[in-house]
Amino acid sequence: MSLFFSTVSPVFGDVNQSSDLPSYSEKIATLKVKSTAHARYVSELLSELEDLPQPLSQSTEFPDTSGDVSEKNDESDIFFPEQTSLTQGDNEYKNIVNDTPSEGSWEQGEKEVSSNYISPANDEVTYSSLYETKTQLRGTGSYLGPFFGLAFPSDSAVRTSTAHIDYKSNSGYFLGFRAGNDFGSSRIEGEYSFLNYGIDNASSSGEVSVHNISGRFLMEKEVGDRLDLRAGLGMGLTLIEKKFLSESFDGSGFSYDLLLGFSIRVMENWSILVDYRYFITAAHKNYDRLQSHLFELSANFDI
Repeated sequence: MSLFFSTVSPVFGDVNQSSDLPSYSEKIATLKVKSTAHARYVSELLSELEDLPQPLSQSTEFPDTSGDVSEKNDESDIFFPEQTSLTQGDNEYKNIVNDTPSEGSWEQGEKEVSSNYISPANDEVTYSSLYETKTQLRGTGSYLGPFFGLAFPSDSAVRTSTAHIDYKSNSGYFLGFRAGNDFGSSRIEGEYSFLNYGIDNASSSGEVSVHNISGRFLMEKEVGDRLDLRAGLGMGLTLIEKKFLSESFDGSGFSYDLLLGFSIRVMENWSILVDYRYFITAAHKNYDRLQSHLFELSANFDI
């Protein structure tokens, strides 16, 4: 018998040592209390966030989880092996709650958050600048710029002391430079241009050179944000030289032109113009009058 009890007693000793197993239950209970305390703390934070100001573009809504947390984590549903574990858990919960931000810190946080939002009273002023035109669509004042184009002159003739010799005109080119002043709906400008084209007949060929200095008055009509229609009359002094039949027929006289076209404001300080001009000069004792259709492309730069 003594041998039996001596053999069995160590086994019962191990069983007594297994009585320490409830300590694991206490740890689990403590973790559950901490989880419950954390859930309550999060619920309080979410309820505070619902009172913060919302952005204009969208509102942030947080789900009300306080009911779910309280239902799923009610202390009455938790088994505590010993009363001391519950008391310890309550103390930890109180310590966590005492660490929440004070009322003053919440007020300061609300001021910082609200400063990041756009008030309805100022949003029209703030966003209207996005639609303001950054380019000055119309300018007034002085301008200058070059121009060039194609010329389609009419047939004409030269005069000698004994004969009147006709010739056929070919297409040519012209170019020049102008300066003027824009008053908004009208313009005054002056220009210099050079016109050149070839002439020929059955017996000879040659060319015509025209130097023209003129002034012009124009009226403009606005038809769009950047587009204007324009019309003008010009008058100037012309020096003409016709080299034909191995001779030079030159002279000077008045010139006139009628202009029709449009202008497009490309950027703040310059615009592109497309014009048609009907150009005519006075006759001279050495030649008949000169007539030409001019198609012009030009650019004006504000100064």
